[in-house]
Order: sequence, then structure tokens, then C-alpha cells
Amino acid sequence: MRRTYQQNSGYAIRARCFDCVFQLLGVAGLSVGIWLRADTTFHQFVDVDNEFNFIFSAGYVAICVGVVVAAVGALGLCGTINDNICILVTVY
Repeated sequence: MRRTYQQNSGYAIRARCFDCVFQLLGVAGLSVGIWLRADTTFHQFVDVDNEFNFIFSAGYVAICVGVVVAAVGALGLCGTINDNICILVTVY
């Protein structure tokens, strides 16, 4: 018989909250990255000096990191809701 936790135990609720926060942080990073790349008024301020060209690269990094963090958060949330030990071990 495998050991699992109760669906409404304190651990399961804390894990769900942590996964939701983790996923929201990933979506926030993704949205900041997209904003850095897509905002036309932001380009006006950055194109003046060549010193700020690294911000465009930071936008791509924020998009990539945001996607990965949101995906890990979604996997963790699916693992805690479905009580799937394999997904939980992979995520944590």
C-alpha cells in the first residue's frame, strides 16, 4: 500500500498555494518580457542610447524563464490536485 497524503491535509493545501504562487510568478515574468519586447513607447527611450540594448536581451530571458517557471508551477499544481507522486517527485 503506497503512502499518500489526504487531499485536504495541511500539506496538500500549502503545496497548492505554493504552486499557484509559483505559477503566477512565472506568468508575471512572461508578461514583463513580452512588455519589454512589444511596447513601442519603450523603444523610443531605449533607442536613444546604445547603453540600454541589454534590456532587449533581458526581455528574451524573462520570456524564457517565465515560460519554464509557469510550466513547472502548472505541473506541480496538477500533481497536488491529482495526488500523482510521479509528477510531484519530478517537480520537487
